[in-house]
Amino acid sequence: QNYYENYYHNWTKSNSWDTFDKAIQNVVQYESRYASIFRILSSRLSNAGRALFCGVHQGKDCFWFQEIMQDWEIFGFDFSRTVLEWCKINYPKPAQLFWADAEQICLGQQTFDVYFDLVVCIDFTEHLPYQKALRFAKETFRVAKPGSLLLAQQGTCPLPEHINILKEQDFIRLFSGNGWNYFQKLPFDHYLFTKEAIG
Repeated sequence: QNYYENYYHNWTKSNSWDTFDKAIQNVVQYESRYASIFRILSSRLSNAGRALFCGVHQGKDCFWFQEIMQDWEIFGFDFSRTVLEWCKINYPKPAQLFWADAEQICLGQQTFDVYFDLVVCIDFTEHLPYQKALRFAKETFRVAKPGSLLLAQQGTCPLPEHINILKEQDFIRLFSGNGWNYFQKLPFDHYLFTKEAIG
């Protein structure tokens, strides 16, 4: 926790990242990738719903999703208060961004039981010890509505903070072993799951 609060998110103190526009420009190479992923995803979603983003970081994934799905209600959590303070000041769109432990996704008295139509987990589980990642996967299933979707992807670069990079089948099993039904691989090693069997 100390590493994420005091070192990993040092970029929040940089002049190069002191506005959301600057932050987005620093990662603009990913915009077309996620625009394409979210457009594929949008074909399976209703026009309005609730989405949960796990590990919001700068909020770029939330932002690019909202550009396409403008009538969706957006929630996002992170386990770093440092990055959330930055997001609450700089994130430009309506969204409920909050601190939560990956093993207990709640906001005050709101426990989000069967609440979300979509759960997005991008570049998150590799930051968690394996047992914690297992409990997190179970928690995503708890907060999802029947018929909801999970979009999951893990960062695989060999970085010090990536302590839990899994083989593809093990990453899929992380979620499928906790209730989710895996049914489609999307571009750039993104995986789509549903809370109910497709058929």
